[in-house]
Amino acid sequence: MTMAEIGTKGLRLTIQEDAEDPIGSLTVSPMLPLPVQHRQALALCSGVSPVKPPGGAWTYENVPNSVALAVARSIHQHLQVR
Repeated sequence: MTMAEIGTKGLRLTIQEDAEDPIGSLTVSPMLPLPVQHRQALALCSGVSPVKPPGGAWTYENVPNSVALAVARSIHQHLQVR
C-alpha cells in the first residue's frame, strides 16, 4: 500500500492539552512507514519511545499540533485532529 492509498487514515492527533499550540497523542497507522528522522522527532516531543500494542498503531505522546502537522505535510498525508 502506498502513502497515497493510506489517505486520511494514517495520522490522527487527539488533543489532550489545549494551549496556543495544542498538545496531544499522535496515532500513526502501522501501514504508514515514517522516515527515521520523523520517528525520532516525534519521540523527542515526550522523551519516551512510542507505544505499539500487537497489531496496533504507534502512539507518540505530548506531540504539539505544529510538529504533527509538519510531519504530515512532509510525507503528503492529511492529519486528523480530534
